[in-house]
Amino acid sequence: MEIAIDSSNTQKFTKTSDLTPAELASKSIIALLRKTLIQKAEIDGLIVSSSSNDVYLGNIVSEMIGIRPRFSTKIENLCNSGTSGIMLAYSLIKSGLCNAVVVTGAEKHDSQGNKLIWDSSRGQYDMPIHWASLYAQNHFRKYRTTEDDLAIISLKNHTNANKNKNAFFYDKQFTYSSIIDSKMMVEPLKKFDCCYPCEGASSILLLSEEMAKRTEVPIWIKGISQNNQGASFGSITNDLDSIISTKIAARDAFKQANLYPKNIDIA
Repeated sequence: MEIAIDSSNTQKFTKTSDLTPAELASKSIIALLRKTLIQKAEIDGLIVSSSSNDVYLGNIVSEMIGIRPRFSTKIENLCNSGTSGIMLAYSLIKSGLCNAVVVTGAEKHDSQGNKLIWDSSRGQYDMPIHWASLYAQNHFRKYRTTEDDLAIISLKNHTNANKNKNAFFYDKQFTYSSIIDSKMMVEPLKKFDCCYPCEGASSILLLSEEMAKRTEVPIWIKGISQNNQGASFGSITNDLDSIISTKIAARDAFKQANLYPKNIDIA
């Protein structure tokens, strides 16, 4: 059985709001359901991914949006929560337990994932930027990368944000000078090399092959994979050049799709 992506929705990201994770998720799902030909009563699976401390989100959101799915749950897996939700939705449909599963991710600006205080291998350096700086410094040494190179990446990303009305920095213009001259946070990473804590929600609808025949332009999932080598910084890699789990997951997804890296147009 083939699995398809039918439709998606992303809400406008903001610095903060009075909305709860459940309300953020519900707004995104309601907007998604307005775009699809699949009827609300046909949604038989709901997965809410979030690093918030809110519990029972799958059932709460189901009631808020007015559906009674066969399966509903919340998934928390830090920054991997969204893809873990898609993997579960894919598996539910592949097994025949569900036919139409919504996966929605919702986060607040003060998400628990902003710190990694449980990982003793990181010592006192419990912010993601600390271990990101290790990777960056290694890259500088090995490939002679410079702060100018990082600034160009940031400028490209902010330029793309200016084309996306849902982006937090949609209406803020950045220049190369403002980026390269921004405050050093953890060497060599500067303020505008970093992402900004904000909040919002995104949703995606996955369908079985039979239901996908009713959609206008189904996007077929050819390969999907994840891999876990551990949770602590000391377990995820043997060096600072790569992350082992990423290589394994990519290899498995390519094998499933019967494709090779040379076949990929966009990464």
